[in-house]
Amino acid sequence: MTETTAALSAAPETFDAFAARTLDSSYRIASLITRDARDAEEATHAAYLAAAKRWRRGRRGDAAARDAWFGRLLIHACRDQIRGRRRMAVTDISDQLLIDRSHPSDSIWLTADTRPADREALAHAFGRLGLDHRVCLVLHYGAEFELPRVAEWTRMSERTVAARLREALGALGVAYEPAGSALAA
Repeated sequence: MTETTAALSAAPETFDAFAARTLDSSYRIASLITRDARDAEEATHAAYLAAAKRWRRGRRGDAAARDAWFGRLLIHACRDQIRGRRRMAVTDISDQLLIDRSHPSDSIWLTADTRPADREALAHAFGRLGLDHRVCLVLHYGAEFELPRVAEWTRMSERTVAARLREALGALGVAYEPAGSALAA
């Protein structure tokens, strides 16, 4: 246990301290899930409002449990934002979620020299994924969560998370063809 984790566990964390500690990563996760800056702001705001209302009701367990609880609030707020849209415009998120096709199939990171046409193809492929698949990809690869933590945040079993990741990577591989490839020509 690190000193920071020990200090967080020893003294109850205030809501303001919690918000300051988690705001940047929460917004980044919401941005990747919703694929829209305005929706990400709305979802993040809604999640913090819900957390603030419930904060005094005993959500003061250890930091990991508190983070997972808030993560579920954030994911639900993202779902609500996406459901509120009639259509989802394709937004280039490839600078945040990068794919490198030279790595094994469990890697979804692009290199810095990836061509704009490839970035656009990735954005379209990512947009075709279902929300559960996107959430698992974002948490595992974007936020670099291990499978148990993704499972805790999503309330899925680790096997289900692993299956969602495999399915999403498979769907990205089918839907995403780099510009200049035989299939993209």
